[in-house]
Amino acid sequence: MDKDNLRQADVARGTGIDRSYLNRLIKGTARWNQDHIDKVAKFFNLSSSQLLENAKSPGTPGATTKPDYQLFDAEILRMSLDALEVFERSIPLKILPARRTCILQKLYEHWLVEKERPTPELAKKYFFHC
Repeated sequence: MDKDNLRQADVARGTGIDRSYLNRLIKGTARWNQDHIDKVAKFFNLSSSQLLENAKSPGTPGATTKPDYQLFDAEILRMSLDALEVFERSIPLKILPARRTCILQKLYEHWLVEKERPTPELAKKYFFHC
């Protein structure tokens, strides 16, 4: 980790994520979940969406445009988070974390099966299923 001369060990300590597991997340051999994203985002004083958007800035792995079938898990999660946030802004209540995680999981599973990008309409559908 290069930003501000941070080491993975510093981020692991600051987030409470096991150092070896954080290394696997960064290398892409382990899957990110909402809890990991939230912890790392909080560590860097970013929202979850900002963290995922920063991961896609030019010069970072995966920053190029790819066909849908080649999208990485983090990209699908970012699109799912974006769709969920748009849906959340359209309703007059706050979605509890457990339901939010369930919706994100359903959006991701929908992508795996249908290869259909997450949308606020799908988030609404899964809001009522979770």
